[in-house]
Amino acid sequence: MYSVDISYDPWQYLTAENFLPPDRWEEFQRLAVIEMDAYRDKDRLTPSGKWIRWLDEDILPETNVLHKEMERFREPPKNVKKIMHWAVCPPNYTMPMHCDYDARFFTSVLYVSPPKTFGTILCKNDSEYGDYGDNRNTSFESNEYELEVPWKTNKVFAFNNLPKAWHYYKAGDEPRLCLQSFFVDTDKIVEGKEEWDHLIDIDSKYYS
Repeated sequence: MYSVDISYDPWQYLTAENFLPPDRWEEFQRLAVIEMDAYRDKDRLTPSGKWIRWLDEDILPETNVLHKEMERFREPPKNVKKIMHWAVCPPNYTMPMHCDYDARFFTSVLYVSPPKTFGTILCKNDSEYGDYGDNRNTSFESNEYELEVPWKTNKVFAFNNLPKAWHYYKAGDEPRLCLQSFFVDTDKIVEGKEEWDHLIDIDSKYYS
């Protein structure tokens, strides 16, 4: 059984190592082979430069309870769905520094492969964030300091969204594969976002 570790520097987040039991982890290793084959066969990347594939069913319900382990920064909304996708960062890729946009009020990431790479880098940064316009991004030079959540396969990194939770991630010499999941307030999803086509029903017991 995994154990949860909650940290507060530079902002509140959760990690859980050896998250899935051996049989479930073996299943995800098999899925990882399929996703890496798909990544190599297709050239289509997102505007940010990584490869993603949206899912239409919840293949990792185990993460749905994790947000209750942490302090809430707002009450869960009435209209909640889950979205999730596989994400592959190409070798030597860096995701631009960002905050999760307002509709996403809980984020969890399962680290899948390779055995060694970079984790998620958290930033102490007081820059304001907004879903639109110039406040969507800020410069790395504006960080007061950075802290890496180290990579380990079968590890979950999660947080309840809060203002100024700036972060980014990057890959080493090999592609970096993880499964990203979010609880979203459907009343706040920005028009044109792909998740409109991949909303997954979720029992209210997980977020109420």
